[in-house]
Amino acid sequence: MRALLLCAMAVLVGCVGEMSALGGDGGRPAGASGALQASAGADRSATPGDVVELVGSATGGSGALSFRWTQVGGATVVLKDESTAKASFVAPAVETLTALSFTLTVGDGTVESHDEVTIAVVPSGGSGSGGGAGGGSVHGGQGGGTGSGAGGGAAGGQGGGGSAGGGSAGGGAAGG
Repeated sequence: MRALLLCAMAVLVGCVGEMSALGGDGGRPAGASGALQASAGADRSATPGDVVELVGSATGGSGALSFRWTQVGGATVVLKDESTAKASFVAPAVETLTALSFTLTVGDGTVESHDEVTIAVVPSGGSGSGGGAGGGSVHGGQGGGTGSGAGGGAAGGQGGGGSAGGGSAGGGAAGG
């Protein structure tokens, strides 16, 4: 399963890489907007709950620069400090590999430059749990439980037959 996620992420990042090679702004070559050049940073991955920092920069331009981050794809997140070079957000809970795309717009009052970055949110792996203790009656009991997490499945075990003096515990374990 992990190999499948890594493979999917590689394909996703590869596709974004092609777009970035075109300037990251819909196919215009990098530098087409003049001397000002925005950089949204490198594509990367995160896991749910991570605080992700978007750190932009710019070269060229004249005068004071303005920065603006805009989300253009993926599950909606709340951007903090979106009007600065350094914005952040908390990666959302996801069940499958999810791409979040952001555009950085940098302006100098005369021209604007755009660049895009993609954050691949990789679901957290879980481990199975389950299987309760078996009963302690003369007739035995049933252990039981259900697995949870990415690798969890149904789990349960058969309690052993007990004697009048006490029963034995049984239980299952979920596969991870």
